Amino acid sequence: MGARPIAGKCFTHAADRGGLSLLLYDVTTLYFEAENEDDLRKVGYSKERRIDPQIVVGLLVDRTGFPLEVGCFEGNTAETTTLVPIIQALQSRHDLGDTPMVIAADAGMLSASNLTALDEAGLGFIVGSRESSDRFGVPFPLER
Repeated sequence: MGARPIAGKCFTHAADRGGLSLLLYDVTTLYFEAENEDDLRKVGYSKERRIDPQIVVGLLVDRTGFPLEVGCFEGNTAETTTLVPIIQALQSRHDLGDTPMVIAADAGMLSASNLTALDEAGLGFIVGSRESSDRFGVPFPLER
């Protein structure tokens, strides 16, 4: 069974349980004990201060933690740039119609471009903020 049928079944399962109103997104990095980079494994920002090639993995789940979309990105990809492609993949893969959805993510996803993209897509959002968001160019409180 390929990825598309599996993704379709996961989506149907979550939708049938009414689990699409709140979606949670997070990112992690996976490092490889390898000396050389390749097309995907790249040296990038590591919270563990590692210098090994790594990949960045983004996961979108429903409110129960059931997976809906997963994305794999080059290891030198900034976390903030992974959110919109994952949401777009979900939207293009499934007919969401007018399904109201709120995306929740941690402060690593806070950027003006992400919030603008979510707002333009008609999606609600809950995004953590470390402190004053002025440094991100996001006015708070955010007005709709």
